[in-house]
Amino acid sequence: SSALVLVDEQGRVCTASANLAGFCGLKRMPQRLGNLFDADSLTRLLMAGDVDHLDPLPLRSISGVLLCATVRRQAGQRLIELERPCANVDAQLDRLIQALDLLAHARQVEGLAETGRVICEAALALASGYDRTLLYRLDGDGHGEIVAEAGLRAGVSLVGRYYPASALPPSELRRFAAQKMRAVTDTCATPIPLEGECMTVTLPEQHLDFPYPARQEWLIRNAVRATVSCMLMIDERHWGFLSLHALCAPRVADPTLRKVYAGFCRQVSRVLVRALRRDMYRRAQDADRRRRELLRVFR
Repeated sequence: SSALVLVDEQGRVCTASANLAGFCGLKRMPQRLGNLFDADSLTRLLMAGDVDHLDPLPLRSISGVLLCATVRRQAGQRLIELERPCANVDAQLDRLIQALDLLAHARQVEGLAETGRVICEAALALASGYDRTLLYRLDGDGHGEIVAEAGLRAGVSLVGRYYPASALPPSELRRFAAQKMRAVTDTCATPIPLEGECMTVTLPEQHLDFPYPARQEWLIRNAVRATVSCMLMIDERHWGFLSLHALCAPRVADPTLRKVYAGFCRQVSRVLVRALRRDMYRRAQDADRRRRELLRVFR
């Protein structure tokens, strides 16, 4: 379902998966990025800079094959994963319209809990094949709380549960914040090495990401086999993240879904801003009312 290529700073191919040439419609294995992508795609890839890019980049191979690229930086080199766009784009767009309709309803409801529930339902409508959605809020010290969910199964709710800062250590939080999105295809997969002339890279058995031990333990304990999470930014601050969980089997988040989900989560951040401001205004009104009542008592 994907092909991998590791390139150095000069654009030379250090190593690649055996299926790279056929996957990209080439007759032989490319030696440089210039032998793999057309000029426009090569420019787009180089402009991605030094930041991990998990929001898939649309590229085209020299032979004209349309691809989506996920880029990660490791020790000054680029690890590029290539995938084919989702064939059923129309169905994905229909789900996006349904999700945005639900999200519009979230603007009308009161309170963070109810807004979060509608957001989770909208995310679940967007992503076919996922069983549960959780909305996490991060505290300033790295602790967090699950504030809403949808797709509840077996009657066990996770809303209100706290998790310690060790569940999302600073190094992983910085990586998550830079990438904006994390996707794990199979929480039970065993990493395998990709060896080349320049270095050896440990990758998940399928693609995109491999959870650090504390996160992997939490996912397995809660029967999660695959997950996609997107960081939610409010006032340039890491407010929390919205996660899709597949509970029954591993699941590959195709590039079209990841692209659409990233845009959807940007809309979610805007909805949360409105909800938080309404909550703040309501609390200020309640505090003012109590203050006036106390003044009347003392008078």
